[in-house]
Amino acid sequence: MRWSFPRRSPRLVALFVALLGLTFLGGFKVFVQPGHGWQDLPMPILVDQAGHPDINDGDGGVSATVDAINDPRVSWNSAVPGVVEARPGNTGGGRQGDGIPTLNFTGSPACFGACIAITLPTYRLGTIVDADIYVNPRIDFQSTKEPGPCNYEFAIEATMVHEVGHALGLAHTPGRFWATMFASGPPCLNYAASIERDDAKGLRYIYP
Repeated sequence: MRWSFPRRSPRLVALFVALLGLTFLGGFKVFVQPGHGWQDLPMPILVDQAGHPDINDGDGGVSATVDAINDPRVSWNSAVPGVVEARPGNTGGGRQGDGIPTLNFTGSPACFGACIAITLPTYRLGTIVDADIYVNPRIDFQSTKEPGPCNYEFAIEATMVHEVGHALGLAHTPGRFWATMFASGPPCLNYAASIERDDAKGLRYIYP
């Protein structure tokens, strides 16, 4: 699944991409049934230690991304304690299906146009066994640790908290534009780095 931005309308538009049959419950959508997410927690995810070339905060957004994903107060660990653990490392560009979840500040042919970033999960017998995240190389990003005003850049923290939601088994939330898992996001705003009630309910459905 990918996070996108509306290109021709000032309003947020949900760009839903159906990759698999989805389970609908309440308001959130998920890829897998309860107990069929990652079998071992936390999901470890390597964050590309090279950083993103657009982000000028000292390490290319690496620490900002790691901190946002691991945040025990407002991110996924606040809903299910210990569900994810991010750390910097050499991702090698990410290899799908190798069982090593990675977050890469490089592009994928699957993410183009209005796509901001994309998560490519691997499933085996209905459970998640790998997930690799990529960005659109044509999109400019900024971290909250970066000085200066935002110039139509997208918040790396919000983007990656959203993508990690996909890596954990969540699909796009329909109609709830304030939720982290809504299908599109605006530039210069980082609200999606803090999950909402609907996001938390979806994660707890997968990891009861």
